[in-house]
Amino acid sequence: MNRNKRKPNVVSKSNEDNDKKQRIDRSCLPNANMNRSVITHLESLSNEIIYEIFDFLHSYDIYQAFFHLNTRFRQLCIHPNLSIAITSLSSKQKSFERYFNEFVVPYLYRIRSLDLSNLFLIDLISKTTNNLLHCTQLQTVVLGELEVSYLTNILSNLSTELNLLSLTLCIDANSNCTQIYDRIFHFPALKYCTIHATVDNLFESLLISAQPTSPIEYLNINSSCHLNHLHTCLSHVPQLRHLLVESIHTVDDVDDLQDYSHDFNQLTSVVLVLKKINLQLFEKFVDKHFRQLRKLTISVPDENDHINAEQWQYLIVSFMPCLKTFDYQLGTLSCYRNGHISHKILLKTFQTSFWLKRHWHFALESYLPTFQLKQEILYSTQPYTRKHFVLSDQADFINKDKVSLNYVDRVIIFDMSIPENSNKYFPVATELAIYDRHSAVVDGHLYENLHLILSLTQITRLTVDDELIKYKDLLNLLCSLINLHTLRLSSTQSSLDKSLPSQRSEQFCTISKQNKIVDLTIEGDFSLKTHQFLLNLCPRLQYFSIQSPSKILLPAMKFLQSKIQKSTCQLISFSITQLSLTSIEQLLVDIRSKALFHDYAMVTNHSGLFIWF
Repeated sequence: MNRNKRKPNVVSKSNEDNDKKQRIDRSCLPNANMNRSVITHLESLSNEIIYEIFDFLHSYDIYQAFFHLNTRFRQLCIHPNLSIAITSLSSKQKSFERYFNEFVVPYLYRIRSLDLSNLFLIDLISKTTNNLLHCTQLQTVVLGELEVSYLTNILSNLSTELNLLSLTLCIDANSNCTQIYDRIFHFPALKYCTIHATVDNLFESLLISAQPTSPIEYLNINSSCHLNHLHTCLSHVPQLRHLLVESIHTVDDVDDLQDYSHDFNQLTSVVLVLKKINLQLFEKFVDKHFRQLRKLTISVPDENDHINAEQWQYLIVSFMPCLKTFDYQLGTLSCYRNGHISHKILLKTFQTSFWLKRHWHFALESYLPTFQLKQEILYSTQPYTRKHFVLSDQADFINKDKVSLNYVDRVIIFDMSIPENSNKYFPVATELAIYDRHSAVVDGHLYENLHLILSLTQITRLTVDDELIKYKDLLNLLCSLINLHTLRLSSTQSSLDKSLPSQRSEQFCTISKQNKIVDLTIEGDFSLKTHQFLLNLCPRLQYFSIQSPSKILLPAMKFLQSKIQKSTCQLISFSITQLSLTSIEQLLVDIRSKALFHDYAMVTNHSGLFIWF
């Protein structure tokens, strides 16, 4: 199995060096000083080399490959300094439970990373241990959508972890936010914190901290947040250097920010999405927190909310003396009537000497979103650091010099085919998303010339969101995507069954035998025959998720079970999303009464049903 060498998400270089200093004393293990002159068997490798091999493998792979090999390798696998990372489900239920009971439970103190975003892992761990007090080496924790009581209990147990560096958690409307914040800001070693939230009033219950002690340096808030609430939150994190907020807005009844008795100004990098901002209040926020800022990334989705060039110039000169990078994107610029002309004028306001002497350059980019009205984005081009690139207008390719965009890893194409005179190339892109919601592209041309802008053999993830998926064209594309492992299909119309290519064709058989797709998601109006077509196309499928009409769910599951019984499907998990509570209850009755599946675990939440085989 080819894998990239694992790199800790949060451990600094100094921590890595310390880890190396704490490396296992190989001399105390059997066969540590072997003669390396002639090595013909795995057992002949030194312990040092074996541990280098382990560095390329996940914990489950180490267990599967080495734990039961012999006494020597078992001793290598259970050495105290070999850490364990529990991530997403990567095997069948029984195999994973065997790994968990033999390799994890007896050695909880070795767990370095714990991902509880999967419902099955949450259930498995809750049955095994009531707390995490024995996980003394824990550094990284990811918490998914948990019940309030369970989330609070976990955070309480984690509060004593002296090595916890990174925490990711989800907060919903039912959470006791006050207790959660109190735990987060009192972790003794926490450096990285990411918060996903469904609430709009995040940090509303917080009060200004008089004596903050939190060591958090990186804070990501993937939620909407009031500017004044964010201001309060920052009073709790005196060491904060990097801040990202998905959506910032102000409210009409707040025109001032509560003052701090302490002044930190440690922020050096900030990423904000601004929506409906009161300029006067935002100015006070910038004055308070941006004095040491070196990089500012701003996105404004709606042109009605934007801060103009002169206002930005004033803010930068007055309150951001250390700023070196200004990365700005103003989106959703309507081209209705004379919109394009006004955008040209707007662009010129960002091309004065103030911007040019700092080498901050801007451009307009046209695109077509999920409706036909053309729009534009004003964005900074130097440096252009965004990881995704949107293509939506063939005019973008005309009379321009060829440019290689080697910073983009995700390419998004809206309602267009790629012209033969393409001037853009994305040499490192691994993700491709194609949207054709209005059938704007002539049949047979949607996937043409993609090889002119992409190295198709590097694409590992493909999304196709089409009004009516053309499966013949899709098969032609899959012939070139030889390393694709994740496929997501979405459609608003069901294809006629007679339009599906023959499963006996040479092309279908070749793709079925050679493709590496292990993760498939389909959303929309797909017929039962289309489900069968796709399952037969992807025989190595491990993860399957559907969002389809209720009438075909039961027949689709029966077909899936038939493939599992025939051992023609190696499915690990199956999920059905976007279901009503009534539909979930009915499916549970059908699955149990008809004995559709055997040897499985099943959980449900407010919107779906999940099965682990």
